[in-house]
Amino acid sequence: MLVRFSVCVLACLVLSPLHAAEKAPDLGYDYQAMFLSHMKLVADGKGDEAVKVLETNMVNADILNADLKENLKKKFALMYVAGGKLINHEVVGYKRFTSRVYRFTAVSHYERALAVYTFTLVKTVSGEWKISNYSVTDGLDELEKVTPYIPIGRPQD
Repeated sequence: MLVRFSVCVLACLVLSPLHAAEKAPDLGYDYQAMFLSHMKLVADGKGDEAVKVLETNMVNADILNADLKENLKKKFALMYVAGGKLINHEVVGYKRFTSRVYRFTAVSHYERALAVYTFTLVKTVSGEWKISNYSVTDGLDELEKVTPYIPIGRPQD
């Protein structure tokens, strides 16, 4: 009986949606401000400036060649036109791979769409945090991979 109770309590704790939210890691750098600034520029239709924010914060700015910059600007313009009014932005979570590599996920909510951003930050030799990898999608696929499924109610037999 005690074993069954312990398993039940453990399952309830693991599956409970009432876990306390984790604090954002302190990297000694206001990465959230950079993310939110970039996302706001996209939402305001300022694709050129949004690309410049990425370029300035990339570990290797040469990654953003002319074709990639142009593709990002087009994607940002489409998001601006198709998404409608911006509701809010939020940095929703992170994954720590090593002491020098973190991946953050952020979401912009619009009235007709959402945008999921992924920023991978690496600590450089000089101690700066820079973006090594970046993506933006219009779906939840990336976020769904890292978000636990929370069942509702008891199974129906």
